[in-house]
Amino acid sequence: MKNRLIDIRNLVKHFDISGGLLEQMALRNGRIVRERTVVKAVNDVSLLLSR
Repeated sequence: MKNRLIDIRNLVKHFDISGGLLEQMALRNGRIVRERTVVKAVNDVSLLLSR
């Protein structure tokens, strides 16, 4: 039997760095749309630490 200290599966952490609401607005094809900028710091990471 394994003595697991940490078992993390499919960890995801994204950060929205878009700024304020007015900074996110853009005009595309005659319509106002909200564009967000996202940084994917961690995407689908798994970790298992056993003793």
